[in-house]
Amino acid sequence: MSLFKAYTAKQEFPIQKRKTEKGISITNGDIPFCRELIGATKGPLSEKGIDWSEQEAIDLFCRLLEWWDADKEFTKKDNDTEFFSVSDEFKKRFTKLTRILNQFVIPRLSPAASIREELQRLLNELSEYDIKCVATHAASLRVFPEQKQEVLNKIEVAILSKEKEQIQDGYNAIHQILLLHQTNKIGDIPFDICSYVELPIRWRCPTNLIDAMRFGIRILSDFPDTTTEKLLCGMLFGLEALIEETRLEGELSSMETVKHLDVRALAVSLAYALYKYYIRKGLPIPETLRKWRSISEDLEEFADVRNKWIISTP
Repeated sequence: MSLFKAYTAKQEFPIQKRKTEKGISITNGDIPFCRELIGATKGPLSEKGIDWSEQEAIDLFCRLLEWWDADKEFTKKDNDTEFFSVSDEFKKRFTKLTRILNQFVIPRLSPAASIREELQRLLNELSEYDIKCVATHAASLRVFPEQKQEVLNKIEVAILSKEKEQIQDGYNAIHQILLLHQTNKIGDIPFDICSYVELPIRWRCPTNLIDAMRFGIRILSDFPDTTTEKLLCGMLFGLEALIEETRLEGELSSMETVKHLDVRALAVSLAYALYKYYIRKGLPIPETLRKWRSISEDLEEFADVRNKWIISTP
């Protein structure tokens, strides 16, 4: 642990303005130091990983802020080529900054943290510079609880958008709110917040069906006590309809086949997560879930579908 902390103290973020060469490296947002830092840090729902003090979180925040202030203007560069976009490259880099804020810095700050003003400025600028950061605003509710309604509005805009990364950011923000609630860092959560998961699954909304199903699995795994009867009914209703709607029969284009297969495989994963939920609760298994288990055991199905159900489950 002490060795990794010493290593972290010596590592630098990839500040472009400090570099002497004119060229910009293409990283696609893959920054090894950021990946290592996130991977090694203890999460709120985990017993594994390295924990950090509030002062260590503040020290790292100051380094992140230095990186942001130095390179943020690159996110507005418009000298793109056919193969490379400077603005996109730096937006991808700064998604790692938001993840470090979400997982390392903000969870270790007290409501009266000395960097409140600097954090608020950074949050405002991340939004202004079009960095996906709704989840970071949500995580910051432990420091700025008075901004709860503003964050909920941001979540709604994100999830109802048609941009995949924005939708995912919205669901990650809901995850942050549920996490804060479970760890007693905020009070009651909006009673209808899970409707952003339930409704797209119930009505199979093409824009965010896959993201809603993935997040439904996360809720069942990480926050089972948050699961409501309405959410369960909505997921079961959608899964029942998807049995027929995702059958790979008839004449489908290659694109349609891939899309149907992706949704069908994810539906098996969601059904499996629900199956485990009902088993843990000692509740009767709904017929819809039994149907999906049979689908997963059908040798006529693609392996991608069959492999999503763990056969060892009772």
